[in-house]
Amino acid sequence: EIVYGGDTAGLTVELRVRTPRDGDFAVTVPADEIPEVALPAVELWSAELPVLYPVRVILKRGETVLDVRHYRTGFTTFEIRDRQFLFNGKPLRFHGVNRHEHDPRRGRALTLDGMKTDIRMIKEANFDAVRSSHYPNDPRWYELCDLYGLYVLDEANIESHGLSYHACVLPGDDPAWFPSVFDRIERLVKVNRNHVSVTLWSLGNEAGYGDAFTEGAKLLRSLDPRPIQYADMNAVADFDSQTYPPPAWLEEYAGGNAERKGEHGEIPHLRQHGAGPSSKPFIMNEYAHAMGNSTGNFPEYWETIEKHPCLAGGFLWEWCEHGLIPAGAEPGFFAYGGDFGDVPNNGNFCCDGLVRADRIPNPGLAEVRQVQQPVRGTFDRAANRLSLTSRFLFRSIRGAELLWVLLRNGEAAASGSLRVSLAPGESCSFDAPAPIPADGECFWRLTLLDSNAPHWRTPGLPLAELELPVGEPEKRGVLPGANPLYHAPSGAFHAASAPELPGLLEPPAIVLDRAVTDNDRGCGFDRRTAGRRPEDCAVRLDWEAGTAGTFRARLSFLAQPDCPEIARFGLRFRFGSGSLAEVEYYGRGPGENYCDRRSAAFVGRYAAAPESLATAYTRPQENGRRGDVRELAIRFADGRRLTVVSPELFGFTLRPYSSAALETAAHAAELLPDGTFELILDYAQRGVGGDDSWGCDVHAEYRLLCSELSAVFDFQLIPE
Repeated sequence: EIVYGGDTAGLTVELRVRTPRDGDFAVTVPADEIPEVALPAVELWSAELPVLYPVRVILKRGETVLDVRHYRTGFTTFEIRDRQFLFNGKPLRFHGVNRHEHDPRRGRALTLDGMKTDIRMIKEANFDAVRSSHYPNDPRWYELCDLYGLYVLDEANIESHGLSYHACVLPGDDPAWFPSVFDRIERLVKVNRNHVSVTLWSLGNEAGYGDAFTEGAKLLRSLDPRPIQYADMNAVADFDSQTYPPPAWLEEYAGGNAERKGEHGEIPHLRQHGAGPSSKPFIMNEYAHAMGNSTGNFPEYWETIEKHPCLAGGFLWEWCEHGLIPAGAEPGFFAYGGDFGDVPNNGNFCCDGLVRADRIPNPGLAEVRQVQQPVRGTFDRAANRLSLTSRFLFRSIRGAELLWVLLRNGEAAASGSLRVSLAPGESCSFDAPAPIPADGECFWRLTLLDSNAPHWRTPGLPLAELELPVGEPEKRGVLPGANPLYHAPSGAFHAASAPELPGLLEPPAIVLDRAVTDNDRGCGFDRRTAGRRPEDCAVRLDWEAGTAGTFRARLSFLAQPDCPEIARFGLRFRFGSGSLAEVEYYGRGPGENYCDRRSAAFVGRYAAAPESLATAYTRPQENGRRGDVRELAIRFADGRRLTVVSPELFGFTLRPYSSAALETAAHAAELLPDGTFELILDYAQRGVGGDDSWGCDVHAEYRLLCSELSAVFDFQLIPE
């Protein structure tokens, strides 16, 4: 659309379009005509293949050039059919993330380099979509989304959360507010509708329901045909949507029997969503709240989504934390609610992102990247064949290098590479490239390197990383499996007191709690377990002395109905800060992992400096655990070495400060080494959760309910 002001006499408009393959096409017409260029064929734009057509518009009077405008455009198709969103003819599921505009030093004033960093990291985490929560973004952001390839859910700046959430209040049915609503919708669409990356429109966020949105949806459709989403009033939208539904609710929705409720149990009015079951596709405009040590049970979301065609994915909350760096602040200090003398405030509730305010990733980012990776692998032990499947809809994988390693007991038994090509949605299989050893624990470790990497991708970043067990995969759940490497000790054991270890500051102590996470606090776990001590539970610690200076520890926990729940079951050691030199372990790593967040942590042998194993969350909380450990070795500063093994897989946490320090520090920068290393060996620890941070508990299979827990944690300490 071209709009002129003033005298149009003698004006002409030249429209020039450059195509990727056929060169330039141009037309010049009088200003009172609409310029149209007919192209022989077009390549469709997608987030996987962001094909753009440069366009130049020249306004002249005679031979005098009055104005020149440049922009890029693209072509897409969309259709909603059979409860699916078809984009360019293919059923699209959004691997999306919510993104606020935020810079830790500049606030809402972003730099182009900062936006490029965001888009590169978002794409590298295997996201293909972004929601402009909760307002139109910097115009440069849309240009980057066009160029690099992200589907945009573009949102009008309409929100009245505290007043109108699940209510018809403001703007509601009040005509006094209609002009404001319509103005914001119209400006959103007219400013951004020429961006090919804009895939869906949103009428706003958590502003309730009413005639304002009924009429606002009509206005939007008169301006642009792209589909509409609005979670607070699905009745006027083209999609159904819901904030923070757990995976079990998605199953119910797909089956047509889900009960609508708000985040705090609000029952919606019939005007909001209409009668069910719905005939629309469904997206989660917000889900998997990534606050602090979170992003648990993320695989469960995508296992559910991929089972049901009507589920079109969603937008994780959220990309970055909103901490601010005050002038003169210590490195790593991010201020949040209350740090500016602001009352009332929401504390650190603005710190709920996959990356910190300075874009340093939180551990949950690796989990999300792994779950969303576009290539899946399987191993058929009976047929001795490996298979790969591409989940791309439009992009082919051509001549990618598949690096393979066959691991036996954590060591490479064989390795090599081969070339792989896959069309969109295609699978391929091939004979295992090496014989599997007859004994030992074996895994295939596959890394697919894209030889035709897009220009946004960091060189050398794998397209996909896979770990495929040769035997049965380890079960998901809070209780450990058997250690395949464990060999029972020989010889008699005898009762003994606790061992003396280099640098040990105090006798080992039973521990059943952990420093509270944001999700623990949000679901009330800290209040349910407040004041509980090991002596309040039926738990016992026994030591036995073995041959060659070995020790055996046995922690026994007896199921009991009057002690409802614990956070972990383990033993704590405190060492002097200079006594530990290095840690080696065979288990899941190299990053922090928990029983419900372990997809990105592969079983292998890892070594690390003791102080490097902690995670500096913006608000200090439980962190740093490594799970499914087969063997842990600690090398002391004096050269001695201690190996820990157990009949069951176990976990360990090692930090240069105490759990008590975690409980009292309000910011990561305040959490300084306190002269100790705290090592906790645990039989099990509850998951971290991830559905939301204000009510949903950790999923049942990842909780330690005392009424159901009858366990013995048996491990050996082997000095060398």
